[in-house]
Amino acid sequence: MDLANLSLGELKKLQAAIEKEINGRQKQQRNKAMEEIKSVAAKYGLKLTDVVGNAAAPRKTRTVAEKSAVKATRKSAPKASAKAKVILFRHPDNAALTWSGGRGRRPQWVKDWEAAGRKIEEARIA
Repeated sequence: MDLANLSLGELKKLQAAIEKEINGRQKQQRNKAMEEIKSVAAKYGLKLTDVVGNAAAPRKTRTVAEKSAVKATRKSAPKASAKAKVILFRHPDNAALTWSGGRGRRPQWVKDWEAAGRKIEEARIA
């Protein structure tokens, strides 16, 4: 096969086909190796976990819903951190309203605060 005569599109298709074939063969080799390991373990009356530990145990993967639920519960208490150099703000009348000061868009209470002629620095957490 003369690669110099192929167009860019044909080369990319060839590259994708090669990557797919490589991945398939690697998977076959891993499966074959795992079967050989299982066979040897069974021959000596051992479980696969006895031979390779928990590495052979199937991993539990989280669903998208589980990942977002974990992220939603990770909210920590607002505090100013000199190490992270993050400035945090809290609404003086409602302590539940906080803002990290630059991470994401400004919340409505900050917009209202500034529209009322107040400076955001008044709400800064020390």
